[in-house]
Amino acid sequence: MQELLQVKQEQHGIAEFGVNDLMDWSKEEKANLARLTSMVKPQPNEVMPPSNPTRVKRQTPANYDWRTYNKVTSVKNQGNCGSCWAFATTAVVESAWAIKNGSLLNLSEQNLVSCISQNSGCQGGYPPYALVYTRTQGITSEAAYPYTASNGTCTTVAGKTVTTDWWYVGTNESELTNQVVTQGPLVYRVYKPNTSECQTAANNGAGHAITVVGYGTDTASGYPYWLIKNSWGTGWGNAGYFKLYRGTQLCSMGNSMWAASATAATWTCSNVEDEDDCKYWQGLGYCNSSNQYYSYMQSNCKAACGWCSSG
Repeated sequence: MQELLQVKQEQHGIAEFGVNDLMDWSKEEKANLARLTSMVKPQPNEVMPPSNPTRVKRQTPANYDWRTYNKVTSVKNQGNCGSCWAFATTAVVESAWAIKNGSLLNLSEQNLVSCISQNSGCQGGYPPYALVYTRTQGITSEAAYPYTASNGTCTTVAGKTVTTDWWYVGTNESELTNQVVTQGPLVYRVYKPNTSECQTAANNGAGHAITVVGYGTDTASGYPYWLIKNSWGTGWGNAGYFKLYRGTQLCSMGNSMWAASATAATWTCSNVEDEDDCKYWQGLGYCNSSNQYYSYMQSNCKAACGWCSSG
């Protein structure tokens, strides 16, 4: 608690702090949440992103929040696994899918954690490798490939596969509001911090990957901010989100940021069981994750549960 009060004093009243679900975690456990790595070796044919697509620059609004347009999936929890890179990537692709197709779709972080050889699963990863994978291999749904908070073994599953295009976003923070409005939520890499303001975000690790979903000005303090989605569950921050001071490149804001767009999807799953039976069971709530028949429905009634629907 003394450490919390000290950091709050250093923040000059800009930030708010309080007890959360991570308060009693050890430093080692907290550090494991932020296992972002750098590119291990140059692979220009695979890792270098395509050119930033031409977007019409327009007068951006004073405030913008992609959640108000129902283009952001719910906050998830990476658990005690250094998979922030996978969650940030998936969050951006999910929003890209929603912007393109008008419907939310939860995609599989585990697909990325277990299947990208250039990254190290729960021991850390680099978002561009994940974006390359979604472009070349696609990413399946959360329902088809559930998260286990472990490295796991890469498996091929039948289901929806979303593929993407992606690109690097420039380093000028003053232009980022336009980028957020015109291109959608962005993957943002927080470098290892050298100021207390960034220490919480990067959590003493080598870095942390998060998702910028909007911006605005705080009505109480008058401070401009970036609205950021984290992957530490809804018990952290403001229901899983936090605000970062905008305009001074705090925490290297504007550096190492990427955007994505959903380009295509393939549909390779259907109902194994009788169509009418699957629909009947779906009506009884068997597709809900808390139902005792959920696993059976995952294997035998994907279409009826909406896990293959094209949106």
